[in-house]
Amino acid sequence: MPADLTTSIWTALACGAVTLLATPRLARALANSGVLDIPGPRSNHAAAVPRGGGMAIVVPVAVAWACVNLNYGAGAFVWSTWAGFVLLMAVSWCDDLRPQPVRLRLFVQTLAVVLPLATLPAELRLVPDYLPLIIERVCIGLAWMWFLNAMNFMDGLDGLATGQSVTAAGGAFAILAILSQAPFVLVSAPVAAAIAASSLAFLPFNWPPARVFLGDAGSVPIGYGIGWLLLLLLLAGQPAAALILPLYFLCDATGTLIARLVRGERITQAHSDHLYQRARRAGKSHTWVTTRALAANILLAGAAVFSLYSPLEALAAAAVIICALTLAFAASAMSSRKKT
Repeated sequence: MPADLTTSIWTALACGAVTLLATPRLARALANSGVLDIPGPRSNHAAAVPRGGGMAIVVPVAVAWACVNLNYGAGAFVWSTWAGFVLLMAVSWCDDLRPQPVRLRLFVQTLAVVLPLATLPAELRLVPDYLPLIIERVCIGLAWMWFLNAMNFMDGLDGLATGQSVTAAGGAFAILAILSQAPFVLVSAPVAAAIAASSLAFLPFNWPPARVFLGDAGSVPIGYGIGWLLLLLLLAGQPAAALILPLYFLCDATGTLIARLVRGERITQAHSDHLYQRARRAGKSHTWVTTRALAANILLAGAAVFSLYSPLEALAAAAVIICALTLAFAASAMSSRKKT
C-alpha cells in the first residue's frame, strides 16, 4: 500500500511540537539533577552541559511509533524493531545517568538487532543469489550495530549528530514517500517523519553553543531507528540511497576506526581522532564545523533522492560532496600544524 502522507504529516507535527516544548524543561531538570557532561581532555566544550536531552526526541517518537503500529496493524518485524528502539532508549538513558558496563550495552544492542532480523520475512532478501539467508542476516546485523554506534561516536560536537538525524531521516521519508510501495512503508514513512521533525525541533537547543546534549539516550536509539530506515531502503532495492544518506558519518567513523587499527591503538579507548574533532582542535569554531557538515548532509540527502532516478550520477555527486568536506576539514588541521 502507498504511504499515508496525512498520517506522516500529523505524526511529524505532533512529535516536533512535543520535542520543542519538552526540551528546555528537560534541560533544566537534567541540570538541576546534576546530569551534566563535564569537560575533559578530549571534550570539545568548555562548560558543563546537561546530557540526555535526546529523551525529548526519542520518547515522543516511541509513542508515535506505537500508535502508528496499532493503527496499521503492524506485524512482528515492526513491533520487534519498536521494542529494540525502546530497549535501547531505556538502557542508554541509564548510561547517561550512571555509566553502564560495556558488555551490558553490547548485549542490549545485539538483542535489539537480532529480534527484528529474526522476524523479518525470509522472502525479503538483499542478495539472495550470493549469500545464504543466515549469512546475509548476520551481515545486516553487524552493519546495523556499526551504524548505531557510529552515530554515538560522531555525537561529539554541538549540533553534529542532530543535524545528521534531520537530514538522514528527512531524506528517508522523502524517498519512502516517492517509492510508495516499499516494504512496511505505511509505518516507516511516519517514523521517518517523526525522527526528522523531532530532531529539527531539538536542533536549536543543540546548536553551538549547545544548551543540552543528545547523550547516549538520544544518539543510540536514533542511530538504531535510522539504521532501520536504511535497511528498508535496501530491501526496496535502493542501495545507492541507503549509502548516500549517512555517507559522511560512515566515512568519518569508519575511516577513523581503520586508522586506529593500523596504528595499533585500542579501538575501545576513548579518543578525539575523528576528522571533525581535528578541525575543531585546529581552531575552527563549533559553528564552522557543524555548519559545513550540515550543508554537506543536506546535499547528500538531495543526492539520495536523486539516486532514485540516476543512481550512478548521484553516487558521483555524493563522492564529490564528501571529498569537498574532507578537504575542508583536513586543510584546517594542516594549516594549524604549519602555524605551530
